[in-house]
Amino acid sequence: MLLFILYTSFSFAQTTSIEISEKSSGNSLPGAHVVPAQSGSKWFFLSDIHGMITIPDTLFKSGSIEVKISFVGFEPQVITVHKGDNLKVSLIEDMTLLDQVVVTGLLSPENASNAMHKVSVIERKKIDQLAAVTVDQVLLRETNIQFSRDPILGSNIFIQGLSGQNVKILMDGVPVVGRLNGYVDLSQINLNNVERIEVVEGPLSVAYGSNALAGTINIITKKKTDPKPEFGASFLVENIGTFNAGANAAMGIGKNRFSINLNRNYFDGWNPGDPTFGNPEPHADSSRFKQFKPREQLNGEIQWSRTFNRTTVTLRSHIFNENITHRGYPRGYYQEDAFDYGFRTTRFDNSLNIHSLIGENTWETILAYNLFTRKKDYYLVDLTGVEYTEIPSEQDTTNIDYFMLRSTFVGQPSSPKWRYRVGIDINHETLSGQRIENKSQAIGDYAVYGNIEFMPIPEITIQPGLRYAYNTSFDAPAVPSLLVKYRISNPWQIRLNVATGFRAPSVKELYLDFVDINHDIQGNTDLGPENSIHLSANVNYTRLNRGRLLKASANVYFNDIRNKIELVQVSESNSLLYQYENIARSRTSGVSVELRYTIGHWSIQPAFTYFGIRNQLDETNDFSEWIFSPQATFNVTYDWQKADIQIGSYMKYTGEVPQITISEDDLQQASISDYTIWDLTATKFFWNKRISLALGARNILNVIDVPSASSGGAHSGGGSISIAPGRVYFVKIGLQF
Repeated sequence: MLLFILYTSFSFAQTTSIEISEKSSGNSLPGAHVVPAQSGSKWFFLSDIHGMITIPDTLFKSGSIEVKISFVGFEPQVITVHKGDNLKVSLIEDMTLLDQVVVTGLLSPENASNAMHKVSVIERKKIDQLAAVTVDQVLLRETNIQFSRDPILGSNIFIQGLSGQNVKILMDGVPVVGRLNGYVDLSQINLNNVERIEVVEGPLSVAYGSNALAGTINIITKKKTDPKPEFGASFLVENIGTFNAGANAAMGIGKNRFSINLNRNYFDGWNPGDPTFGNPEPHADSSRFKQFKPREQLNGEIQWSRTFNRTTVTLRSHIFNENITHRGYPRGYYQEDAFDYGFRTTRFDNSLNIHSLIGENTWETILAYNLFTRKKDYYLVDLTGVEYTEIPSEQDTTNIDYFMLRSTFVGQPSSPKWRYRVGIDINHETLSGQRIENKSQAIGDYAVYGNIEFMPIPEITIQPGLRYAYNTSFDAPAVPSLLVKYRISNPWQIRLNVATGFRAPSVKELYLDFVDINHDIQGNTDLGPENSIHLSANVNYTRLNRGRLLKASANVYFNDIRNKIELVQVSESNSLLYQYENIARSRTSGVSVELRYTIGHWSIQPAFTYFGIRNQLDETNDFSEWIFSPQATFNVTYDWQKADIQIGSYMKYTGEVPQITISEDDLQQASISDYTIWDLTATKFFWNKRISLALGARNILNVIDVPSASSGGAHSGGGSISIAPGRVYFVKIGLQF
C-alpha cells in the first residue's frame, strides 16, 4: 500500500516543462513564446522570470506535440515534446536582426555593420507592413530622404540636401534611365518583385561614377533559389480610386530557376473635395480636371537563372507601360471644348548577370540594355460629342537608348589582411526625338576603377579607391576616394569618408526640349561639368542583451560642389520657361541621429536630421548664412504573435525646406513650409502566413498642398506644392503558396 501511494503521488506530480536560455551566455530568457508548430491549435505560453514554461497534460492528445519556441533577437526553434519531458532549450542569437547582408558598392556581400559605407536596408517585411505598391511610397517615410512631386514628371528625391542627377537609382546594380528634369519617377517602379531596398548615403563615385555623389538607392529583386513551385497574388484598394493587382509564380527545373511577375496599378485621379469613398465620374465641366492625374501602369517581368558549377547566370527582362491623362478645364463661352494631354511611357529593361567564384576570388559581369520612350499626345476635345482632334504640332516623342557593361574582379590574396577590386564600367546613352538638337545626341562614358582594402591591425580597415573615365563630350579628371573604418570595441564603430566627384552634364540637360501645359524646359549646350568633394563621419553602436536590441547611429557630412547644374527660371514674361545653368558653388552639410530599440515584440525607431544649404550664384553673389531645416521620424511596430497580427505607426516630420530660385540674375531665397505625414497599418495573417489581410490609413493628418514662398532679390512670390492626395484608407489581401 505504501509503495502504491508513493508511485501514484509521483505520477500525478509529474509535469512537462521547458527551460529556455541564451546559448552564448546561459542566461534565462523570460518572455519567450511557445506556440504549436502546426496550424489548427490556438494555445500560447510565455516563459516566466526563470525562462520556464509548463505544458498541461491535456494538450498531449497523442503523447507528443511539436512546438515553436521564439524570442526577439534569436533564431526560432521547432522541437518535439513528449509528455513528461523536462527539456532545456538554448536559443542562438539571430544575427540577421543585427545586420542585413548588403551588396551595394561593396567588394563583396557584407553585413551592414561591416560595410565601409553607411548603408540602411528597407526589408520586405517593412514594405508589406506599409502595404506599399511603388518605391516612392516607401522612401517617402525614410529618414534623411526628402521628396518633391510633379503631377506629370513624378517624384524627385533629395539625399543630404542634393537631388536630381546627384542621386543614383539602380535596379539590381543597373542604372534606371529616363530622367526628365532630373526626375526618375519612382512611382513607376513597382514593389511586387522587390526583396529589399539598399540606401547608401554619401558618394559611391568610384564604383558608379556620375550621379552617385549624394547617395545611391539600389532596388534588389527577389531571386528564386528553392526548386519548389511558388505562387503569389496581391490585391489592394484605396478609397481615392486606386486599384492594384499583382501575381507571381516561380519554379525550378533541375538547375534552372524561372519566375514571372505581372502587375496592374490603376488610379482614376483625385481632387480636394472629392468624397471620402467613391470617386465621382468626370463630366464635361470643371470636375474633369484632376490635381492628381489619372494613370494606369502595367508591369511584366520574367527571370531565369542557372548555376554551372561555381558560376551563376541570371537573365532578367522587364517591360513597363504607363498612361497619364491630363484633362483640361472647359473653355469658351459655352465651355464646349478643352485641351487634353496624354503621356505614355514605356520602359524595356534587359540585363544579364554572370557571377563566378574562382578559387577565393569573385568575378561579376553585368550587361544591360534599357529603352525608355516618352510620348506626349495633345488633343482638342469637343465636349458636346466627346470627339478628339489631334494637334500634330504639339505631338512629341522622346527616346532614350542606354547600354551598360560593368565587369568587376575581386581578388582575395593568401593574406587575410588585404584584398582588392578592379573593374571596367562602360556607359553609352542616346537621346532622340523631334525636339532634340539634330534629332539625336549621344554621350559615352568609359571608365576603369579600383579599390584596395587592407587591415594594418584587426580593428582598422582602410580602403583607398580611384576611378578614371573618358567622356566623349567633356574632359574627366581622376576621381579618388578614401574610406576608413575603426572598430573601437565590440559595440562601437567609426567610419570616415573622403571622396571627390565628377559629373558631366547629361544628354537631357544639354539637349532636351520638354514642353507641355505646365512645363517649358530647355537644355543648354553651354553647360560645364560639376566637380565636388565630400567629407563624412559616422559612429555606430550595436548591442543585443537578453532580447533587448539597441542600435544607435550618428552621422555628419559636408558636400562642396563647384559649377553645380541647376534648373533656373529664364525670364519673368514666361513663368513656365526654365533652362539648365551652372551655379558657381553649392554647399550642403548636416547631422543625423538614428536609434532602434527592440524589446519583446516592440520596435521603436526615432530619428532626427538637421541639414543646411548654402548656394552661390557667381563669384560676387553669395548668401552670407546657411539655411537649415530639421526632419524627424518616429516609427513604432508591435508583433502580436498570439493573434498573428502586426501593427505599425509611421510618422515623419519635414521642417521648412530651403530652396534657391533664380530669375535672370537675381538670387532669391525660397522655402517650402513644414508638414507631417502619419500612417497607421495593421496586418493579420492566416493559414501559417499564407494569407495576409492589411488594413490602414495613409496621411492621417490630411496633408495635400504645402505653401511655398520666395523673398529677396527683385521679386517675391508664393504658391504651393502638392504632397499627397489627402487621407487615404486601404485594404490589401496577399496570398503566397
